[in-house]
Amino acid sequence: MAQDEFMACVRRAFPMKSEQDLYEMQQALVASVGAGREDFDPEEMFEETEDLSETPVVEGLRAQYMQELETFRSHRDCIVYA
Repeated sequence: MAQDEFMACVRRAFPMKSEQDLYEMQQALVASVGAGREDFDPEEMFEETEDLSETPVVEGLRAQYMQELETFRSHRDCIVYA
């Protein structure tokens, strides 16, 4: 799969992501597979590395999810207390 194809899948899966979030995911993809490497196995993005950590793509998705969850909770709390 090419990097552009992978990012198109990310855009379809997460249509509400901001351009900044998508840019960060693109940078994480480059960090994971390397700049200029177009063909890669997308399953590589979801495998643990040798030191049992995750790829920058997975770490980025998790960080964005946690940030969105915290934003949702803070907005919800504002509405409840208003």
